[in-house]
Amino acid sequence: MTIRMLTSLAALVAAMPGTLLAASCPPGPVGCSPTMELEFIGRYSTGVFANGGAEISAYHPGSQRLYTINYADSSVDSVSLANPASPSLIAKISTLPYSGSPNSVAIGRGPTANVVAVAIEAFGDDVAGKILFLDAATGASSAW
Repeated sequence: MTIRMLTSLAALVAAMPGTLLAASCPPGPVGCSPTMELEFIGRYSTGVFANGGAEISAYHPGSQRLYTINYADSSVDSVSLANPASPSLIAKISTLPYSGSPNSVAIGRGPTANVVAVAIEAFGDDVAGKILFLDAATGASSAW
């Protein structure tokens, strides 16, 4: 089995179906191999290295967008993976209007499959953080 990959491990994990990450071979000698090969196909770069430039990612298959936390820039980057060989930035969504930096992102499943939730830590230990909700297909936002 050959799996084409992006350079970001988070992007790779987000873009692969969960069954490929789990052991897909049943126990015992049934003739399948639990190994896989990886092949480089593309790269998205934030221009920031070793400072939280693309820290955590979540993939939305319906829109072929990767949402990635850019802690260094206090933003969420929406990246098109429609052409995996050439990922491109669609939008940079600043979290500064919500008084903090993003520290996690997740995509809903089932009835909430078009919702992106971004955890935003507040500036200050005694201030509550927020959750930014995005429409996965459009990037439209609202915060709680």
